[in-house]
Amino acid sequence: MEEASGKIKLPKPSVVHPQIAINQYTKVNDSTIMEMAWTQNRLEIMDQTFAEVKGDLERWYNVEIIFNDREVEKYRFTATFKHENIEQALKAFQDAEHFKYKIRGNQIIISK
Repeated sequence: MEEASGKIKLPKPSVVHPQIAINQYTKVNDSTIMEMAWTQNRLEIMDQTFAEVKGDLERWYNVEIIFNDREVEKYRFTATFKHENIEQALKAFQDAEHFKYKIRGNQIIISK
């Protein structure tokens, strides 16, 4: 098609929108997810402080955790562990927050 000004007017290209599939889900409370994780042999940590997950880590890895710094206890983590050992788990936590740890037998001392 040609306009009076001599320019060619092209039809507007049609916009293609990608299809998005949304899976239906049910929101469950954190404790339900945690309980399901235990039955599937997984340790789920969902936006919890180090102090909050201390007991879970102690039971999961059969260790005793001692914090030498109150600030480190407030660090927050979200993680899933299945086959990792305690040292791998601590190193994963260190990727998110800076802290030091020493392992002495089954005792872990965590400091800043």
